[in-house]
Formats: sequence, structure tokens, C-alpha cells
Amino acid sequence: MRGCNFPAEWQGEWYQHQVPQPFTIRGNSISGKGRCVESERDKFLVYNEEERCYQCLIITQKHVNVLQYKETFCSKEKSLSLRCAEITGDTLLFSLFRINAAPIKCPLEGSFNFSYHQGRGWCKSPVSTISQCTSPTQMRFLYHSCPDVRGTSFHIEDLTCIASWRAATNVFIIARVESSVIRKDTFRCIVYEKIFAVQREHPGIDYRMAQSLQGSCEGLISPREGSRQLELKQIPSPSPRCLFPKWFSDPPSGQWQAADASMSYQVEAKSTLWISPTTFGRRKQQRKEHCYAIVNATDSEVLVINQVIQGCSSGYTCNSYRRKDDGIIEIKSSRLSNEPEVSSCRNIASTIKNPLGNEIKNPLKIESLIVMPFNPMARQCPWQGTYLFPPPSSLLGGKRDVWGSLSMGCRGPTRLEVGCAAGHLIEIVHTECEEERVKQSFTCLGSWNEEDNTQVVLAYPSHTYHSRQGGKCFIFQAGSSLMRGKRSARVKLLNSCDEIDSISFLANATYRGKQRDQQEECNARHVVCPAVSPAMPQCCPAAGTSVTSVACDRWTIGNNSDASDNLLRPQHK
Repeated sequence: MRGCNFPAEWQGEWYQHQVPQPFTIRGNSISGKGRCVESERDKFLVYNEEERCYQCLIITQKHVNVLQYKETFCSKEKSLSLRCAEITGDTLLFSLFRINAAPIKCPLEGSFNFSYHQGRGWCKSPVSTISQCTSPTQMRFLYHSCPDVRGTSFHIEDLTCIASWRAATNVFIIARVESSVIRKDTFRCIVYEKIFAVQREHPGIDYRMAQSLQGSCEGLISPREGSRQLELKQIPSPSPRCLFPKWFSDPPSGQWQAADASMSYQVEAKSTLWISPTTFGRRKQQRKEHCYAIVNATDSEVLVINQVIQGCSSGYTCNSYRRKDDGIIEIKSSRLSNEPEVSSCRNIASTIKNPLGNEIKNPLKIESLIVMPFNPMARQCPWQGTYLFPPPSSLLGGKRDVWGSLSMGCRGPTRLEVGCAAGHLIEIVHTECEEERVKQSFTCLGSWNEEDNTQVVLAYPSHTYHSRQGGKCFIFQAGSSLMRGKRSARVKLLNSCDEIDSISFLANATYRGKQRDQQEECNARHVVCPAVSPAMPQCCPAAGTSVTSVACDRWTIGNNSDASDNLLRPQHK
């Protein structure tokens, strides 16, 4: 015989119900069946070398992930036509499901209430539900137990669709199922049909469905036959109940990203928020949030209850969206709850006092994130000047190496240069290193004020600015006066901008200003005035003015009682 090969798209491993080992199709052979010696369309004559006999297989591809076949017994007869003529309509039909099949979009869309029947009566109250998951490839079936129907139980089945095909008015689905009551045989066969008004035997039924209780389509011919039958009523899709504020729903680049580059945020139709993990993120599941109710809103902050779907779980969270700067937003979210409770919003902004009477910020560990647009613009850095750190030993003793000194073979940072190489750059200079002096460069993206006259500057490492490997936050706070008229500033570097609620400074840094003998290292003379300085109009005639006068090169820390003006300001020499 001339031999034959099975189609290339059939190659791989396949599952069959009650067969302990997977079938492997490779080239001209099927494991456990034999080697193909002759074929004609969907008919294949295979030779079993162990049994030394022939059998006919009639194989139909229902989907790239599903094969169905009928077969004859093995015998010495080696005629393809004679062997295949033995197969009749009554011959058992077997199903093969591809192992490790890629998921597909489920053909049944929307949410449903349903009642079900497993041979002992219809379970109608309490009503069971089908809900959509974040991924369109998944559905969640929540079965309730009916006290008056034996054999019913409360359980959840999460289905991932891997195949679908249509047969007349019926639609078949093959799905992998995860359930607390299913220990093995994780494939299921489903068939359903849409019920039109003229066909309805019972008003209010939109779909009729049948499911197998095992990993096979055997005996599942129509939605009216099957081990488990369901009657479905579609739940109307909810219309948007509220809209996100314009400054959040219309980001400058069309999409937000977390400052640590772990998540992306996409707003659809001003009422739906998609939160997706990035390459650098730890979360694996996409999250979908619908604006459900506005609790409170101002020009810079809004408190919203969102309806959340993550994976196949759903619930409600309270969320605070607060503008920190142009294009920088802080998001705080409460824990997921079953009901849209306004009380969960009070927990976001609340503080409690410990036995000593001191306030404790964020006592419930509310999740907080800083987000910004994709491809943000570089901004002028505030607090421009040079800051001298104390000896390295005082910075690193018992502390984490947040400055990156140890990893670079240095004892610790020597000074911080803000706006020297360029107005939008912060550089950390390390001079006490094993080899040569090291500089770390960061690009300023924005800044905002926190409590206690503290200012936060969000910056990205300049060499990873376009690779989105996570931003850092520099914390600046005016220090006390030192000897000889010098000033100090408390400075801290946070590897995550989400840690701002618990600032504890490593050490004071002495502010030295922009010295005229630092021309080589501080050669960019342009700085932006942070506020109007009435006493020195030649330096800062207006906020945002770019100045170049040598008389404005030395900076000190302002002590104005107005927190918004408590920045480094030019002072005449």
C-alpha cells in the first residue's frame, strides 16, 4: 500500500473520555490506533502493528480543537471501502479534544438567569446565574441548591471555551471547566439554541441548553436531551450609571499607566475602565470597572463606587481619583465587597489615632497607585540646586540601598544635583566608589505637595525613560537652619511612589545652591521660577518665567507660611 499522512492541523495531543493516555497524532500515525496506509476524504485505513490487523476510522474535524470519529473493529481485511462500509449511523461516535488548546471567544454573550434539570425535577428557586468574565473566552455558571429538588447543590463552574461550531439551529461549545465539585475529566460539551417568540412553550425563556456531565459529546444531540438541561433568560445589559471626570477619562495620550509601569489604564466611553497588566506587572488578570455611583466630586478629586469584574469574580469597590499635577493622578481603592456600600468610601480617607493620640495614616492598608499618561512629557524640576549629603556611612547604616550605591560599588551618594545638567534632570552623584565616579540621571515628569510642607517629584531613570521600567519619587522637605547661614533639606528617594503615606527621611542634605565655580557640572543656567518673588522682581517677575541672571544663581529655601509657595526660590547674592 502507498501509505498516507493525517492532515497537518491534526498534529498534536488529544484527550478522549475514559482513555487514560492522550492520543498523539504525528505524521502518518495515531498512538493506540496504528499507521495510516490508505485514505479517501474523511476515511482512513490504519494498520495496527501490534495486533497485525486493519481498521477503518472516519474522522470529522468540527473545529481546529475538536475531532470526532467512528471506527470498526480490527481485522485482517485490508480493503478501505469494505472496512469503512461496516460503519453505520448507530456506530458509537467518539470525541477528541485538543490538549493545551488556545481559548476562543465564547459564542454565548451576556448575563443570564437560569433554572436547571438533572433528572429529578427543575431547580427554579433560588435562581441560578451565568455571568461574563473579564475575558470573553470565559463564563461563570453559579448553581444554587433547591431544597425541594434532590441532587441539586450550590457550586460554581468557570468555563473556558476552546471550540464552537453550528449544526442547523444548534450551537455546540467545548469548554474546559474548573469547579469545586469536579476533580477530573475537565472538558464539557454544551449545545444550545435560541428560542424565538413563536417557539416559546414557556414565556420568558430566551435560550434552551443541554450539557454533558463528562468529557464527551456522546448522546448530546440537541438542547432538549442531555444529562443536564437549562432554560436561560437573558439579563439586559446595564446602561452607564455615571461618568468619570473629564480629566481622568481623557488622558493626554489616550491611556494611563502606573508609575511603576506594572499596569495600564484605558477608559472607554467615559464610564468603563480597563486595568491590564503590563510586561513588568505582577498581576496576571485583566480587570474591568464600570462607574456605578458618584459619592462626592470636586475640581481635583472624585469619589466613585465602581462595579468590578476581575477574572470571573465580581463585586464593588470605592475609588478615589485625585489630581496631583497636570497628568498625574493618585488612585486609591477599597477592598472588593458584595454590595455597593458607601461606607467603604469613608475608609479610603479615614485616619485613626493610636493610644498616644497620634494619627495613623491609611490604617486599613488601602491600595494606592500613582498613574500618569503613556509617553509623558519631561517637566522642569523644582528645588533646583546642589544638595550635599552627610558621610555615606550615616546614609547606609541599617537602611535599604534605595540610592543604588552598594550595587554600583559605592559607599553612598555624595550629592544631589537638581536642574544642573538640564532643567528637567535630577542627578545623584556618587564619588566614593571602587572605580570611577558614578552619576545616576532621572527625568522629572511632575511634582505635587503633600502634608508637612513636603513636595514629591516623580521622575524616571533617564536611560529607561522609553522602556517604561518604573518611576521613582524624590521627597523634598525644608530642613532647619544650620551654621554659617546655610540651609538644609530633607531628601528621600522612594523606589515606589505608592509608599508616600509613610515617609521617613534618611538624612538631612545641606543645600549649597548653584555656585559660579560649578559651571562645568551645572552649565545649564535656565531655571523656572516656582512663584512670584516681590522682593526680587529681576529674578522672578512671574511664576513660570525662565531666568538666566547670575544674580539668581544662588537659591535658598523659602519659609512662607503658604504651603504652595514653600519652595526653593531665587535670592539675590
